[in-house]
Amino acid sequence: MKRFKSLKDHVYDYIETQIKEGKLSPNQRINEAVICKELNISRTPVREALLELQQEGYVSILRGRGITIVPLGQKEARDIIEMRRCIEPLGSFLAAQRRSSSQLGNLFSALQEMEKNAGSSDNALMYRLDREFHYHMFQAADNGWLQRTNEQLRDHILRFENQEAFQIVPVLEEHRGVYRAIERGNPAEAAEAMRIHMANSIRRTMSHIVPLGEENAD
Repeated sequence: MKRFKSLKDHVYDYIETQIKEGKLSPNQRINEAVICKELNISRTPVREALLELQQEGYVSILRGRGITIVPLGQKEARDIIEMRRCIEPLGSFLAAQRRSSSQLGNLFSALQEMEKNAGSSDNALMYRLDREFHYHMFQAADNGWLQRTNEQLRDHILRFENQEAFQIVPVLEEHRGVYRAIERGNPAEAAEAMRIHMANSIRRTMSHIVPLGEENAD
């Protein structure tokens, strides 16, 4: 059953998407009135969404300075990359131990969708399909904390990673290796396949890194 989305949730999703897609840049100021007009909505859900976005580290609300998009610094980017390097192999390890037949089917379907669209030039689509593969892997791992942490990390990665980093040919081959190990129920092999995938993904990411905000700006 899907959770009902409040007006605040819709505003949150709208602004978060604008940030992740680069339509709102680091340090850019945003205006409540403009958002209200764009969404044809009152100020109350906009303010509620902005307060939640501030708690999540996306925006800064300062009296006299307005609302600005918080830049992601080099340290935060490094922290996110290090976290993914830790939790993804664990996720694949647990998925190989715990996956049900239906979860394995979902993972295979996600892999098939990537293969079916391998010739697409739509980087945003391929990025979404890649995320779905990892999502179903963590579903199979059956650990809610890992699942939620992975989703948060993937959201924030888009604040500094250019989607041009996505390279379908090597990603598909690496995903096949992860899937085969999970299908065979071999946790050690699955974790190793994911470690290789993460190392290669990080290398690809760092070669297409989006310029980040200055560290410790006065």
